[in-house]
Amino acid sequence: MNRSDSTLTELQQAVLMKRLRQRSEALARVAEPAQMTPVDRSRPLPLSFAQQRLWFLSQLEESGSTTYHIPSALRLTGRLDRAALRRSLDRLLARHEALRTVFDSQGGQPQARLLPASTAFPL
Repeated sequence: MNRSDSTLTELQQAVLMKRLRQRSEALARVAEPAQMTPVDRSRPLPLSFAQQRLWFLSQLEESGSTTYHIPSALRLTGRLDRAALRRSLDRLLARHEALRTVFDSQGGQPQARLLPASTAFPL
């Protein structure tokens, strides 16, 4: 490697370092991403696009759509502790909003409404 090759390599490295420094400084100036804030759950909510699609399909069928239902059965043997089963199902409902979401229509427009976390699972 001769002197001119060494100088060219050093120049390329200097240019690269300058670009990296400029990029790093530009990234540091970018504002913090917006913080997600919880949505007020006490009022009806707009439907997501996927929910709108399901709502529309259910309106086409008189008895409602069962397309996305997954039927299954479970056979339990032995004595059933009904109180424990009820508590488990109630806690499951309280934990997962999707299981407490009902869809209403207001003025022909669908909306999601969340039942309270204290909603009991019907047995």
